Amino acid sequence: MYNNDIKAAFPYESANGTDVFSVVQYDFIRKWGPLDPEMGGQGIPNISGITKVNETTIQVILKGYNTADVYSILGISITPLHYYGDINKYDYGHNKFGFDFEDLSKQLSLISKPLGAGPYTFVSFDQQNGIVTLVANNHYFKGAPLTRVIHFKETSNDGIVSGITNGTLDISEIYYHQTRYSEIRAANSNGQYTGDVITTNMVDNMGYGYMGLNAGTINVAGEPSSTASRNLRKAFATILAVHRNDSIAAYYGEAAKILDYSILPTSWASPQPTDPPDYSVAFSVDVQGNPIYTPGMTPDQRYAAARQAALGFSKQQDIASVMGVLLLHLKAQKCPTRSSYLAEEPETTLLLVQFSLQNLHYK
Repeated sequence: MYNNDIKAAFPYESANGTDVFSVVQYDFIRKWGPLDPEMGGQGIPNISGITKVNETTIQVILKGYNTADVYSILGISITPLHYYGDINKYDYGHNKFGFDFEDLSKQLSLISKPLGAGPYTFVSFDQQNGIVTLVANNHYFKGAPLTRVIHFKETSNDGIVSGITNGTLDISEIYYHQTRYSEIRAANSNGQYTGDVITTNMVDNMGYGYMGLNAGTINVAGEPSSTASRNLRKAFATILAVHRNDSIAAYYGEAAKILDYSILPTSWASPQPTDPPDYSVAFSVDVQGNPIYTPGMTPDQRYAAARQAALGFSKQQDIASVMGVLLLHLKAQKCPTRSSYLAEEPETTLLLVQFSLQNLHYK
C-alpha cells in the first residue's frame, strides 16, 4: 500500500502516535550494527559526528537541518563519570567510555538514585512545611556558588505576593493574572510593578496554548479529510479566532498576545507581522482565499465579517444556524461544555457536528 515506504506509513499505522520509522531504524541498527562483518564482531565503536573538543566541550555534527535538533541534543543531562561509570574504563582515544560495551547494568541500577553535576546538592525535604533545602556544591566545575543555601518553598499562586511583602519569600515566580498584578501595584507606594517593596522582571513564558478541533467528530459524512470537512472546521475556527483578542484581553490584559503560528515568538524561526507577504493572521481568509477583514473595522464589524466568512465555507443553511448559535454563545460570553447538531445535506447525508469548549473560559 505504501510502496515499502515506512515513512509514508507512519501517520496511519501508528497506534499511539509513535514515530514508527525512528523506532524501527533504532532497533535495526542496535541489532544488526554489531553483526556487521566490517565491525569485526566488536560493534560500532563510536559515533563519528560526536567528538570531544576538550575537557568540558563536545561537538555534535548533524546530517541535515532541523530547528528542533538543538533542543533534543542539548536536553541531554551531564552526569558524573565516577558515579555512573568507571573511571578506569574511560579512554576516549580507544573508544572506551566508562563502561563495557553493551553493558549498561550499572546505569540502569541507579535510575532510582540519580546524581547530577549541578551547582547545588540536595539536603532535605520538609514535607510538613513543603520546603526543599539545597546547599552549594563545592565540586561544581565552575566553582561553588556564593549563595550557600537555598530553600524552595511550595507556595500557591495567590500567596506569592503576600509572602514577599511579609518577608516569608525572597524571590518567586508568578504567572500573570490581573488580580495578582493589582496586588503587586498596591504593595508598592508608587503603584507600579517595581517599587519600594517588590521588584518585578517580566520574561516571556516559553509556552503557548491553542484550541484543537477533533477531525474525528467535526466532519461531513464521516470523512475527516474531505474538502467539505476541512471547510467545516475552518468555519468554526474562523468564529473562534475572531474572539481571541477579547478573551486574552479580559484575562491577561497586557501580559499576553495572540499567536498566529504554533511556534514561540522568541524563536528565530517565528514568523513576524513585519514579514509580508508570507505572514498572515490565522483564519483571516474566506473560502475563496480573500481577506475577511479590512483595516479600521470595529469589533462588531469583524464579528459580522467572520460570521459571513464562516457561512461561506458551507452552502447549507442549517450550518448557518449552527454558526449563529456558536456566535451567540461567544457574544454572551457563555461556553457550552458540549453541543451536538444535526443538519441534512442536499444529498440527504447527515452532517454531525460536535465540538467541545471545556478549556475556553470568558470572564
